[in-house]
Amino acid sequence: MKNLNPLFLAVLFFLACNSSTKTDDSLSGQLIGEWRNVSLKVDIHGDSLTVFEANEANWEQNVGIRPIRTFFREDGTYNSAHYTLTDSLFMDVKGTWKVEGDRLLMFQNTPAPDTTICITVINGKLVEFDCTVDWDGDGAKDDRYVGVQRKQ
Repeated sequence: MKNLNPLFLAVLFFLACNSSTKTDDSLSGQLIGEWRNVSLKVDIHGDSLTVFEANEANWEQNVGIRPIRTFFREDGTYNSAHYTLTDSLFMDVKGTWKVEGDRLLMFQNTPAPDTTICITVINGKLVEFDCTVDWDGDGAKDDRYVGVQRKQ
């Protein structure tokens, strides 16, 4: 058996290590499908800091709607369907999405144009989105949203 070139071995080792590293494509691939809210926490910045939280046990009581159903599609489109407690669709947020590194970029078209960037971490069937948003509608994206959703 021939001796292998040390440079060849180093390149082979590098490629083997990198093949298990998550890439934009793997995060994108993992996001495709339906997700439903499990919990959320929003730090609302105003005159003082207010924290709004909901989880599976109190979601409907605290939020007043069913857990939001978000669908990420392979063609780069998404929608987030919002249902009342009587299962009537009252809002369907739509737009396009893409992944850059660990960031999910969502370009909302409906009901109004908006862009949201979230640091996104997937762990099994759960995804966490950490974003800066305008939760309180004051015109400033200064509220920190951390939401967890489960893949259906």
